Amino acid sequence: MRKDQQYKKSKQVKRGTGVVQNKKAPALNIFYGFFILAYALITVITPNLNTFDSNGPKFLSLAMLNLLAFSFLLTRKELRNSDDGFFLFFRNRIGIAYALLLLLSLLSFFKALNIYESILHFSKIFTIFSAAYLVSIILRRDKFYLNLAAITLSLLLIVDGFTVFYHIAGNLMEGTAPTIYYIKSVYSNKNILAAAIFVKIPFALWLLAFDKGAKKVLGIVAFFVALIAILFMTSRAFYIGYIVIVIAYVIFMIIRLSRNMSIRRLSVLVTGIILMVVGISIFPEDGYDADTLIK
Repeated sequence: MRKDQQYKKSKQVKRGTGVVQNKKAPALNIFYGFFILAYALITVITPNLNTFDSNGPKFLSLAMLNLLAFSFLLTRKELRNSDDGFFLFFRNRIGIAYALLLLLSLLSFFKALNIYESILHFSKIFTIFSAAYLVSIILRRDKFYLNLAAITLSLLLIVDGFTVFYHIAGNLMEGTAPTIYYIKSVYSNKNILAAAIFVKIPFALWLLAFDKGAKKVLGIVAFFVALIAILFMTSRAFYIGYIVIVIAYVIFMIIRLSRNMSIRRLSVLVTGIILMVVGISIFPEDGYDADTLIK
């Protein structure tokens, strides 16, 4: 009887991996899925509350979501019983590098011209760090949650991209020059909108590289829309970031091909390159020129 109990326990939680295989808790999946969707949508659904800088309410709502998620995760027995449930984040290179960056930011207090501004800045960094830490715990439970996040953020990527196109097309139809600097969607300004588009691109590439069928098509569309939107927004810093992401993606796919050559992986690499070439080729050589578009 004792051996049977140990066997059932091992089926529920694989120690050392943190992978839950408990089929008797469907509500657990609902809660995990809720928090993943909440983290994906929190910056979009948070109202501005008539503030001068909309980042304030967004960071406040994200901090409150962190507290709610952390309180929920503390109640999960499968996480407390797992060897790496809460600490795997600090056992890999990305987590360690992120933690060191957080500690490094504390050094700013020694040379701070405004101590209150430094406290506010560190609070924002810690809020983002906590969100990344909590999300990593949830994503460790099952690959399904990563796919859920990738699909949601890819859809948001398309919405953000078409927001840019909508404002440009609207001004052109009125015969006025499109003013990129006033396009901000639900974000504070144009640069934050460009950043919001930029950070979602890896999720579209994830769908393109690892999924198939409708989800792969979603990744292709989101990736192409993001490329055109960033080009139109003339955010030169994100041009460089985009190039870095593309180079990293191509290198990654080449490594995958070198380990296991297959038509599917080759098609993924070729598709990504074609999308980039087409997107850049249809954009004007001199960049965005409102007067030319009106003519």
